[in-house]
Amino acid sequence: MMLVLFSGCEEQCPAPVAPEIISLEAYPEVHSARMVSDLKSAPWGMVECGFYIGKDKITLERIEGALEGASIVLDLEGLSAETTYYYKSFISNGKNEIGSGFDTFTTEPDPENVDPGPGPDPDPFPAGIESISASVDCLTAVLNATISGDASRITSAAFWFGTDKSRMQSYAAVRNGSRFSLEIRDLEYSTTYYYRIVISNGSMTKESGTASFTTEDAPAKEPDPEPFTAEIESVTVDSGPYQTIISVRLGGNVSQVKKAAIMFGVSEDKMKETVCTVQDGMYYSIFYGLEPGSTYCYYALISDGTTEKRTMTSTMTVPEESSADSLRGGF
Repeated sequence: MMLVLFSGCEEQCPAPVAPEIISLEAYPEVHSARMVSDLKSAPWGMVECGFYIGKDKITLERIEGALEGASIVLDLEGLSAETTYYYKSFISNGKNEIGSGFDTFTTEPDPENVDPGPGPDPDPFPAGIESISASVDCLTAVLNATISGDASRITSAAFWFGTDKSRMQSYAAVRNGSRFSLEIRDLEYSTTYYYRIVISNGSMTKESGTASFTTEDAPAKEPDPEPFTAEIESVTVDSGPYQTIISVRLGGNVSQVKKAAIMFGVSEDKMKETVCTVQDGMYYSIFYGLEPGSTYCYYALISDGTTEKRTMTSTMTVPEESSADSLRGGF
């Protein structure tokens, strides 16, 4: 590259520094190109800058550009599509000129003139799998697949399903227009299941990617009920010709008792229940209007709402005497 110093400055001007072209770039499009040539520094005393351009190195056109900072820039229109051009940059002080070396660029092809070539072969299986999903309700899942394209060309469809991606089992899918589905019951809690769908037209198959879902956690187990430890310790019968009192003494965890009763009647198959209130570890009931000399059946029972405990059935006879006697009974 020839190096020429610019001249013409008065004696008081600083010593001129020769500009140096350090790069040359082109950014072509179909009928235009932007050319940029960078200088080592902004030139001093420059009169003109630009580019030489042509389809060969001999017949070049000199076109003035613009200086942007330390770069020579030219936006050129009206170029031929898909054509190679030679170009180089220059800078001048009106007397002397510095130029870069040659470089080339090729404009883009004209899209209107590009031969599209033969069209693609018709798709022998014009159906695709648009999406797959799973609707999960507790331990039941419904697998769904949506088909794009011509779903009528599908002759078979199956979901592959299992807890191991590499060992899934095939289940025939149910068709509903352009959708396929499969309901699966009796799944396990807290388990991840994998699934995908495979469709076929008889000679070709297409399959979706593999998706997954996880079932919900098992509900918290209810604690075992506390053992029913309340007991009937004794049953006492105080009987007279006018009234009879049956008293029941309890032991153990009396607070567990939710029901306390006395069954009483003229025979085992005609006894009626009298529900009582437990107080201070015991409960009782008074029976009036009994026939003197008659025999009655009775037993006591308690319950915690789940378990029931009772005494054996006992009998008592109402005395005929006028004075009250006490009859003690047990179980």
